Amino acid sequence: MKEDVAPVRRGHVLASMEPDADEVEREARRPLFAHRPQMRRSMGRSSDPLAFACRLLPCVNKLGHQYVLLTRADGRPLVTFGPHWSGTLFAQAVIVGVVWGFTKQHTPIGKSAVASAGMMFFGLLTTVLLWITAGSDPGILRKHAALRDDEDAAEDDVYCDICDMWGPPGTKHCRECGVCILKHDHHCVWMGKCVGQGNMRSFIYFNMAWVSAFMYLFLCLGLLASRAKARGT
Repeated sequence: MKEDVAPVRRGHVLASMEPDADEVEREARRPLFAHRPQMRRSMGRSSDPLAFACRLLPCVNKLGHQYVLLTRADGRPLVTFGPHWSGTLFAQAVIVGVVWGFTKQHTPIGKSAVASAGMMFFGLLTTVLLWITAGSDPGILRKHAALRDDEDAAEDDVYCDICDMWGPPGTKHCRECGVCILKHDHHCVWMGKCVGQGNMRSFIYFNMAWVSAFMYLFLCLGLLASRAKARGT
């Protein structure tokens, strides 16, 4: 008489001695332990030299190394600034310096109201896009929005052993920001944070704005040089 084969427990999976193909595939995707071992590594300290001062502000919460000023009704960050917010202030100073230097120069172009107004427009546009990008949520992957179970993870999903959660393709953990970013592109010190799914569009518009501003500046300087040459001849 053929004896019945008792099921064998492997990890947290109850399987028979002769599993079907689908069960083999599911089993291969599961961890070797019933509970995931502690694989987290330290996120390290924030690279912001003034992090201790920012923590003293009552209106500032931290998410990783990011400073959260406002949140939405569902808890998602609305206004956040990264650990390199000083880079954003430096970028703002450069914009103000270029616009001020252009409008205050003692040249016919600088005294032109139309030329000055055009430069001020580009300066204002660049400033607005700078702060929209720097203050927007770059696409921080939160715990309750991430895939918690290995069975639910798709083949292309990525796992972060620092945050201990799954994310869709393109997600990457940034050690500077201390969080996982959806569709991570790069960490930009001028924005003070990462550029990802949440602020990529405004970042592209920002680049278009400052490039247009410098093209306008060079155009005006070229007109100034041609006028000076014409008067010299």
